[in-house]
Amino acid sequence: MQFRQFRKVLCSTLALSGIISATLGALSARYVDPPQTAWLIVMGGIFSGIRSSWSILRRQLFDSPQTVLSETVTLYLLCPFQILAATGALNMTAKNNPNVVMFTLLRIFACGGGILDVLYTFTFSVIAGLTVPAFDADVWMRDVDSSPSPFPPDILFAYYCPRLARRLPATRSFFVNRDAPQEISQHGCLSTCDPDCHVHDHSKAPLADAAQTRPLPKNKRVPPVLPHTLIRIPNSAELRAVIHVELPPRTS
Repeated sequence: MQFRQFRKVLCSTLALSGIISATLGALSARYVDPPQTAWLIVMGGIFSGIRSSWSILRRQLFDSPQTVLSETVTLYLLCPFQILAATGALNMTAKNNPNVVMFTLLRIFACGGGILDVLYTFTFSVIAGLTVPAFDADVWMRDVDSSPSPFPPDILFAYYCPRLARRLPATRSFFVNRDAPQEISQHGCLSTCDPDCHVHDHSKAPLADAAQTRPLPKNKRVPPVLPHTLIRIPNSAELRAVIHVELPPRTS
């Protein structure tokens, strides 16, 4: 599952939890002691529903991206209300013979929504902070739903765990010097291949050297012998690379 899909599911869950908490809090206000706790839960649920719905529907409604900075700021603004609502739900008491099922559901949705919102706030801000030195210093201005994701997990893993990342095939390409030309070994493999590589045809590797050393007839052009692994799938860092192109001003 991609990050934007996971975030939409999570925000939809938070919005639904906030709406249910606000509804149950309004219906149970006369059974809660003190009654201010119920209205605090109602306000927390309303704010959570509005924030989560705005985060999901902002692009569809206003054609404006939800940036990482905007997502972080709104999460931290909502976090105190969710903490107070969850704390009040844990400490509230019942009076006037309330509906036990409704009272229990109110406590579950208020506490569960608050805990989920706090965990999302903390995790999202930490991942964004780790991305700044590892890959993108301007990650705060990126679209949180962009593709590829503004938080590349393989790049973060390679940056903070380099020794382990060098041994894994998925992250080994980040440590290869792309500026230096890669020479074909006598077995027909690149320097990024595993020692027990079974992809390349080793029996045909000497043919390249033989073609280069064979004398050519005069006035006859032949195509150069290129490595058969010339095409390579770009890694996560290269997929996110930006190429700046400047066009000269048009003169009349």
